[in-house]
Amino acid sequence: MEISQVRKRVLQTVERAKVQAAERRARNDEATTLFGPFLDTVVVPLVRQLAQVLRAESHLFNVFTPSGSVRLMSERNA
Repeated sequence: MEISQVRKRVLQTVERAKVQAAERRARNDEATTLFGPFLDTVVVPLVRQLAQVLRAESHLFNVFTPSGSVRLMSERNA
């Protein structure tokens, strides 16, 4: 195989990877934009309710809301 063909294929592969990465970032940004309000209005209150129910049944759990997510963690076991 000629070096010029190898170079051409490498450059095409790099360009294709850049385009795919840009498309993936755009999809992720769109998903984050759409999921944010759903997370804030539905998921977080529901998980807080779940934690309260578990606490009432003597299962101690805390709710954490790091950016863009929600976590339910036991107070007894990490």
